[in-house]
Amino acid sequence: MEGIEASHETVLRGGQAVTLTVHSTLQAYAERALSVAARDVNADFGSAVILEARTGRILAAATYPTFDPNA
Repeated sequence: MEGIEASHETVLRGGQAVTLTVHSTLQAYAERALSVAARDVNADFGSAVILEARTGRILAAATYPTFDPNA
């Protein structure tokens, strides 16, 4: 391991808990709303993030066009 990864090797090795804060209903809403809005204004690209202002938790994050990592 080289570079910055070497200084974070213990964390990168695993075993740490990850807590996801994405809300599935809000995620679906954000994706639909962004898609409609982007088409309405003929946008090539767009992004939207919904977060909880008090805590900074990310509740939804959407991009247009959508990205399929399997494509």
